Amino acid sequence: MSGLPYTFRLDDHRLIIELHEVIDSDNSGPVEDGLCALLPHPGAACVVVDIHVAVVTAANLHLLLRLRQVVERNGMLLFVVARQPSARKVFRITHLERTLRVTASLSRARGATRRPAGDRHSTPGGAAGPARPGTPPIGYLHKLLHSLVGRIFNRLG
Repeated sequence: MSGLPYTFRLDDHRLIIELHEVIDSDNSGPVEDGLCALLPHPGAACVVVDIHVAVVTAANLHLLLRLRQVVERNGMLLFVVARQPSARKVFRITHLERTLRVTASLSRARGATRRPAGDRHSTPGGAAGPARPGTPPIGYLHKLLHSLVGRIFNRLG
């Protein structure tokens, strides 16, 4: 694929970002800059990152955690679609599946981000706001991620 490793579109009130390539240390900086430049996006109440690849790297996890901060600072929620079982396994092993609201399909993410009928100003998913009770601080998640990266690749390899 040439050009950017992602595409984006507005779907109802969701900014959907599709990642088509593996995010690694070589491309994570430019990708993060490009994704953050999309925010806030007019008409979007939440962001759904749809990962099409089977490999989720440490750089990809870091990018998603940083993107989550930017998204929530803009009053939105972040959801992640991990289509491939191996990608979902990485989120499960790192205990990031709840923090990043990981689903297996775009239709499930759409269901989780549906606004209540007739409520144009509520947060998608019925949440009270971007901060979720019980969500670990981002620093803790980064330390956990670093401690688990080696084990992830050993299990997948």
